Amino acid sequence: MGDRVAYAPFQDIGARLPEISREEFANAVKLILPDGEVRSGAHAVFSALATVPEKQATLWSYEKIPGFAAASEAAYGVFARHRSFFYRVTKFLWGVPLEPETYRASIWLFLRVLGTIYLIAFASFGVQAAGLIGSHGILPIADFLRAAHEYFGPAAYWNVPTVLWLNRSDAFIKADWIAGVCLSALVLFGLNWRALRLAMFLLYLSLVSAGQVFMGYQWDALLLEAGFLSIFLGSSPVIVRLFRWLLCRFIFLSGAVKLASGDPAWRHFTALPVHYETQRYVFQFPGWFHRISLGFLFFVELAVPFLVLAPRRLRHFAAACIIVLQILIFLTGNFAFFNLLTIALCIFLYEDAALMRKLPKKILTRLAYPTAGPEPEPGWRTAFYKLFAAFVLLISAFVTV
Repeated sequence: MGDRVAYAPFQDIGARLPEISREEFANAVKLILPDGEVRSGAHAVFSALATVPEKQATLWSYEKIPGFAAASEAAYGVFARHRSFFYRVTKFLWGVPLEPETYRASIWLFLRVLGTIYLIAFASFGVQAAGLIGSHGILPIADFLRAAHEYFGPAAYWNVPTVLWLNRSDAFIKADWIAGVCLSALVLFGLNWRALRLAMFLLYLSLVSAGQVFMGYQWDALLLEAGFLSIFLGSSPVIVRLFRWLLCRFIFLSGAVKLASGDPAWRHFTALPVHYETQRYVFQFPGWFHRISLGFLFFVELAVPFLVLAPRRLRHFAAACIIVLQILIFLTGNFAFFNLLTIALCIFLYEDAALMRKLPKKILTRLAYPTAGPEPEPGWRTAFYKLFAAFVLLISAFVTV
């Protein structure tokens, strides 16, 4: 609301407004409009919020929707009568000071980690591409695209989205992943252009589509979704919340699919010894260790994801749990860049202030993230982001990672 509304305690201005009693001031917040009209309680709050164009919906609802005003004032009354209790709850959930959250440093750091992950993904597949999908590879891309076109017809270009439709040669495959490596390096070293993020997404989508069984892993799908959302990263917090929603879905489904598999080893807490059979040292740990480990895994994957969408302090706790789990998985398994990408998504569970407190000072001195806030988003772009978020939420209700 910035400079549009001036705030003052009633002790300072009460003498200038004798028509408002001390009891009225104590019972509810007051908003005095330029024409002298006095608004109180929820009406005052919504009117103050409405000074920001994108937050006018609540005032409109208050004034136009039957029953909304009465319900709002009733809810406001509950909060007003128990201010001390709700202040303690707010302090516990959000901490102090209570201030708007910003994500400039979080976005800055995430994009560089994302560039690193893209670079790893492009390079690791690229050095194997000729042997996997090349003209003399295990599953040549030319044969795959020919079969796709015969089966789908013109719809093949939609069902198998890849730039390799233009050219199926080994040289073009090589050009795809090398271009991806170069663009990833630019993002890693700080070139923050949407066009680069879009190009990386399209190039990696091309490889995933053409890679067939070699690129059908969970982490490839996760990187594509994270890469797609990154195209829209800017000053809008809406996209940050979509990243949290992605992390919530991904972690929860990782746990749910284990129980839904019907494998009794998960329900009987005996699955980890099987998983660790290729891990010489961890496999030899006692059974109680494996059962406790699996209990922690289920706690993180089935309970913690809901905290990803919770207030600030609970989000921080969720981030710590997920990061610890990913480090443990990294130390005891081999899941490509999956763990690093999941940890990267946890960056969005921290606002700038918290992130700056947690990063080592040595790193902080080298982070040239923008300290000045970005220009406010124009109204049309804010509306677009909200529509985009609604679309993503709708799609994700039917499609899982």
